[in-house]
Amino acid sequence: MHDTLDLEDDMTMSLPDVCLGVFVVATLVWFMLLESLARQLKLRHHDLYQQMGSPSLFGDVLPLLRFIDKPDAKALNDPSLIRQCQIMRVFLLACMIGFIALICLTTTLPH
Repeated sequence: MHDTLDLEDDMTMSLPDVCLGVFVVATLVWFMLLESLARQLKLRHHDLYQQMGSPSLFGDVLPLLRFIDKPDAKALNDPSLIRQCQIMRVFLLACMIGFIALICLTTTLPH
């Protein structure tokens, strides 16, 4: 099994390098999802947003993470918000599994 991807004659990237690039993009997507969640809460559920301490991407993110994991979104009866929380939970789980896989790859592949 090859651990490199041939992109051009003189340029090859190792599998861990490709995975790292994917995780950089995934991190940016995660921050965009968090910002979108904060914006939706602020615009459509302002009272709850304020009860949570007005969380933001560049402030206290922990209330947003707690909200994603709680069934509170269902009580709001907001289908798009419920769907976004579900997507974010799956995305976070996939990133965690991928990160563990990346660690395993980098520690088991020959250097």
